[in-house]
Amino acid sequence: MKKARLLLLFLLLFCFCLTGCKNEEKDAVESVITQDLDKLKNLDADTAREYISAENLFPDSTNSTSDQDSVENFISKYFQNFDYKILDIKIDKDSASATLRLKTLDAQSLAKDYTGAQLQNQILNAASLGQSSSSATLEDHYQLLCQLMDTNRYETVENSCTIKLHKMLDTWVIQKTAALEDDIIGNFISYISNSNLLTPEETLDIYLTTIRSMNEEQLIRYLNLEQYMNNLDPEITNFTSAILNHVMSDFTYSIKETIQEGYNATVDVDVTTFDVNAVLKDYNTLYQKYLETPQSLYAGMDGRLQEAWNLMQECLEKSDTTTTLHVPIQMVNDGNSWTIQSPEQIGNSIFGSLTESLSSSLSASVTPQISAAESAISNILDSDSDSSYDSDYDSSYDSDYDSDYDSGYDSDYN
Repeated sequence: MKKARLLLLFLLLFCFCLTGCKNEEKDAVESVITQDLDKLKNLDADTAREYISAENLFPDSTNSTSDQDSVENFISKYFQNFDYKILDIKIDKDSASATLRLKTLDAQSLAKDYTGAQLQNQILNAASLGQSSSSATLEDHYQLLCQLMDTNRYETVENSCTIKLHKMLDTWVIQKTAALEDDIIGNFISYISNSNLLTPEETLDIYLTTIRSMNEEQLIRYLNLEQYMNNLDPEITNFTSAILNHVMSDFTYSIKETIQEGYNATVDVDVTTFDVNAVLKDYNTLYQKYLETPQSLYAGMDGRLQEAWNLMQECLEKSDTTTTLHVPIQMVNDGNSWTIQSPEQIGNSIFGSLTESLSSSLSASVTPQISAAESAISNILDSDSDSSYDSDYDSSYDSDYDSDYDSGYDSDYN
C-alpha cells in the first residue's frame, strides 16, 4: 500500500514537471510573439520591415529603394490601429504554432482604392504623355498608399492568423513567411494580386470617371483630335474647343448590365452627352437660307466662309440638346485585372459621333457647301450674264441696228 502511494506521488510529480515545462515553453513562445507584435503596435519601423518586404508588396516596382520617411510614414498609418490576441499555443518538441486574432486596417477596401488609383494614373498618363505604362517606383507606391490613407477613412477588421515557430539553441524563433506577412497586413498582398478585385463594372466606372476629369488637352490627345486643334485655321481650332467643352459639360453615364463569360465581359452603358448633330442640323438650315439671300452673292468666298463660321458658332451657343448613346464595352481579364479590350474603344464608341460630326462640320458641312455655293453662284452669274447679254443687249442692238441703221443707210445711199 505504501509503495502504491509512493508510485502515485511520483507520477503526479512527473506530470506536474511535464506540465510545468510545457507551460514554460508556452510562456517562452508567447513572450517571443508578444515582443515582436508589440513592436508593430508601437509602430517600430525596423520590426515592420522584417514582416513586410517591398518586393512582395510591389513586385512590379521599377526599383527596390524608397525614401526612409515614406516607408516610416506608410508604417505609421497602416499599423496605427493594429492589435492582436493570442488564442492558443501548441508545442511539439522543437516546433510550435500559435493561433491569433488580429485587428488590422480594412486591407480589401484599401486595395480596391489603390488598384483603382493606379488605373486612373495609367489612363491619365495615356492622355497626358501618350503612354499607358503601369510602371511606378517604390516611392510612388508608398506615396499613393499614404495619400489614400490620408484622404479616406478605413475601418478595422478582424482576421485569424497562425504563427509558426521553431527552436534554435534553446530559443524560439518566429518563421517569417510570405503567408505570415500577408496575414499581418490583413491579406493586402492577396487582395491586390486578385485579378477580380475590381469587377468589370467598377473598372469601366473608373475609365469613365477619369475621362470626365480630363482637361481639354488630355481629351484632345485621348480622342485623337490633334488634327483639328493643330489646324492652321484658328476658326477650326476654336470650334473644336467649344465642342469639347459642351460635350464634357453635359457628359453623364449609367452602367446598365454586364454579361460575363469566363475571362471576357461585355458591359452595357448609356452615355448622355451634347448632341453635336442637332447643332449641325440647325446650322445647315440657316446656312442654306443664307445662300439664297442677295448678301451671299456679294459677300464673296471669304465673306461666305466667315458667315458660315458665325452661324455655326451661333447654333453652338444656343443649343442645349443632349443625346443618349447605348454603348457595349468589350472587356477582358488579362490575369492581372479587367481591362478595356482596346484602349481606344471607349473614345471611339462614346465619342465616335463627336469625331464624325467634327469631321462633317469642318469638312463636309462647311468647305464643300461653300464650294458648292460658290459654284452655284458662279453658274447664276454666268447664266445671268449670258442671258442678259443675249436677250437684252443682242435684241436691242439688233433691233436698233436693223431698224435705224439700215433704214438710214438705205435712204442716204439711195
